[in-house]
Amino acid sequence: MTEHTRLSSKGQIVIPKDVRDRLRWIAGTELVIEEGPAGVSIRAAQPEKRLTVDEALARIHKATAPFRPEKALSIEDISSIPAEALREHYAKEFPNPDIDEAE
Repeated sequence: MTEHTRLSSKGQIVIPKDVRDRLRWIAGTELVIEEGPAGVSIRAAQPEKRLTVDEALARIHKATAPFRPEKALSIEDISSIPAEALREHYAKEFPNPDIDEAE
């Protein structure tokens, strides 16, 4: 299908609505302009590749490495910590504004 449009004084073109609708191009769609021997072509840019769960977890693991303790606590280690000490520690680290201090 051939469509016609004009170049504005600002170097802008209007892509006809029926073409935008057919291609599902909405405002903000990133476009790639390629110049070749036959002229210029316009196409939608390829979206960034979506990560698999494993890829996302690997990135998270790598990004958090500097913040992890050298030796992780085992379940037994965590279980041996008195519950009140855990509550006090986490109350300081993560205060809960919904809990009244007087309770």
